Amino acid sequence: MLLKIIRLVGFILVFPFVAVYTIVRIILGKINPKWKYEFKNVKKSTDKIPENNTLEYDYRGFAKTEIDGVLYLVFKEGGRWQLADDLEKIDTKITAVDLRDKRLNEVPKILFQYPQIQLILLDNNQITSIPPEISKIKNLAYFYMSNNQLTSLPKEIGNLRLLKLLVLEFNKIEYLPDTIKNLQNLIGLRLIYNPLKELNPAIYQLHKLKYLLLANTEITSISEDIIQLKDLEILNLKSIQLDRLPNSIYQLEKLEEFNIAGTNISELPNAIGNLQALKLLDFADSKVTTVPKQLATLKNLQILRLQGNDIKQLPENIGNLKQIKELELQSTDICKLPPSFSDLNGLEHLIIKKIDDEDSMEVLGQLQNLNTLHINDFQTNFPKKEGYWKTLKELVIKTKATRLEIDGIQYMKQLEVLSLERCNIEQIPAQIEQLSHLKTLNLAFNKIEELPKSITKLKKLSRLSLKNNKLKTLPENFKTLSNLVYLNLVNNQLTALPPQIEALQKLEFLDLWNNNISNIPPEMGELSALKQLVLWNNNLETLPDGITKLPSIEILGLSNNKLKELPENFGQLTTLTRLTLQNNQLENLPNSFWKLTKLEYLELGQNKFTTLSEGIGQLKLLKRLDLRKNQLAAIPNSIQHLIQLSFFQLSHNKLKTLPQGIAKIKALQTLYVEDNALDTFPMFLLDNKNVEYINFSGNKITELPTKITNMENLRSLVFSNNELSELPPLNDLKNLTSIAFSNNKLKKFPKDICQLTNLNYLELANNQIEDVPLEVANLTALRRFTFQGNAPEALNKLKWLLPDIVK
Repeated sequence: MLLKIIRLVGFILVFPFVAVYTIVRIILGKINPKWKYEFKNVKKSTDKIPENNTLEYDYRGFAKTEIDGVLYLVFKEGGRWQLADDLEKIDTKITAVDLRDKRLNEVPKILFQYPQIQLILLDNNQITSIPPEISKIKNLAYFYMSNNQLTSLPKEIGNLRLLKLLVLEFNKIEYLPDTIKNLQNLIGLRLIYNPLKELNPAIYQLHKLKYLLLANTEITSISEDIIQLKDLEILNLKSIQLDRLPNSIYQLEKLEEFNIAGTNISELPNAIGNLQALKLLDFADSKVTTVPKQLATLKNLQILRLQGNDIKQLPENIGNLKQIKELELQSTDICKLPPSFSDLNGLEHLIIKKIDDEDSMEVLGQLQNLNTLHINDFQTNFPKKEGYWKTLKELVIKTKATRLEIDGIQYMKQLEVLSLERCNIEQIPAQIEQLSHLKTLNLAFNKIEELPKSITKLKKLSRLSLKNNKLKTLPENFKTLSNLVYLNLVNNQLTALPPQIEALQKLEFLDLWNNNISNIPPEMGELSALKQLVLWNNNLETLPDGITKLPSIEILGLSNNKLKELPENFGQLTTLTRLTLQNNQLENLPNSFWKLTKLEYLELGQNKFTTLSEGIGQLKLLKRLDLRKNQLAAIPNSIQHLIQLSFFQLSHNKLKTLPQGIAKIKALQTLYVEDNALDTFPMFLLDNKNVEYINFSGNKITELPTKITNMENLRSLVFSNNELSELPPLNDLKNLTSIAFSNNKLKKFPKDICQLTNLNYLELANNQIEDVPLEVANLTALRRFTFQGNAPEALNKLKWLLPDIVK
């Protein structure tokens, strides 16, 4: 669960505000996750789970639980199996084995000794093949092998006569054996993301198959024989290069979900109306230009996705889709809605690219059950009639208009999410206080200079984004927004925060990047729930002691300020995992600083440090350490204790040597020592085979060791602006994709480099090279090659050998 939270925090930082809300909805289960399909129509155990058993289900819909001291695997939709999640726990009572994420290279042979096993989970390993002995597990019904390295299936797979579900997505399978036709009980087959070039005709003999997922394979055609799969309910052909579909596909009377998104299909035939069982139809991002009126006869259709096509209008009879709940029309040319659209009273979720006329607004206003409405280009006026959009809970609007007037918003009393990003709004109407259910408000990228006092009456508001506006102050009663969890005030003109901010006791995320704040109120330390505080690009010269009292803070951003020192008790922030202090005026760190033992990311670049304390070695969880652009002449050897450090940035200092202790940091992958004063390459680095990127540009190194090839995982080798006159053989560094030796004293072209066929970038400019070998033409992966400043004859030869790369 911690990993999920960390990923969610990262997502919040990077993606737009409304996207965050969508992710939260997924986590809360308001959007159907994909595991709903895993056991669709598959008979499950009737064993019941105790009602008081609270379980946390994973992305597959599975959970582990103990009942009377016995470990079980439970499926959310019903059913359970006695579970072994370790090879040593397998015995004759076990019916399910969960070995996901175990870094296995092969299917464990012990499994073949237990034919009673019904379910095997081997997802997310490195298994390259399934041995023939798999046929010994005669009761196997559910077999998960996604995200491995499989290139094929053994013919013995056909002996698993009880197999119902076979999950093979994200492998390297190029073909299926003929014996797959023997899996006559197979109900589900997932082949998503495999380089499968054609579908073995044997598949069409699996007459019980109910769902077939072929998305993102290399299949280019589907046979007319697909009609034999008469029980097929789900067919996913997303993102495969299909130009046409067989006519027989429109005779699959039980088909409920049909996905041809991202294909080259240019026409939906009238026969689409034959698929009367369809509940979901997705042909987004295809090449369809018209929607046949027969589509509107699909009386059971609930979800229709048309986005990303050159469709200009909907059929006039679209209103016949009485069961439609979700309709996505973004990135189409549809901007006017037919009158019958108002008859879609079941419609709950609508995304449309553009609305530019009052008639279409009138049609939208009559939808009685609309919950979610996204309009990406809104070019008319808000409806001002009471009763319009009265059921809306989520409204997301962007506009290219000069200014959006939002009078009338007070009638949408059920709104929980309101996003009016990039709408050129200058003033928020006072009526916003009537949105008493509002939880999420996004007004980013507008021209708001002042918040009305009425906004402080939104008592349920938990997420507020006012990013990129012109705010100079916050309302006096801002403290009344006591349910705020997320507050984004990035890129405004705030000079201070009110002391009353301490009242926001539920606030977890506060982003104040790029304002004019010069002082932080001591009361900030009372925000007991605050996990993330970002104050980059302000005018802070000091921090109050109160800020060190934040009990939950994990991420603290203080880069690009004017800080000369940190509070003495800064080390009390023991929950910190990420701290950025780049581009300040710090010369020293307080002694308590080294108590921040949970730090994983520490950025101290662009300050005035001349020394670094031995205390750095106490930060044993550090993964990233940035010390660039200081005045450091030495690094303490205690650095060796940072055994998890993978990224180490030391560029633009005064280092003449590196500490020997770096040799003990086996996790190190990236080392930057650009623009220092080293005259020799640190030999101890040769023993570290995990390093992938090194940059020693701008030093005084005269020679590279021959044994540099010991660093077999190197991907980038950068030694520009040194004093190298020759290079050792580099041809054994097969993983190299980037090499830079510009501005050295090389006289010969390093011919062995021509064997590095994965090389993308090569820089040899401003040397003394007089000739180049013909073999340089073998570097077919090159995207950039700089060679100016060498002998003109050599440069001309290169232009002839690599005319598309060397200019």
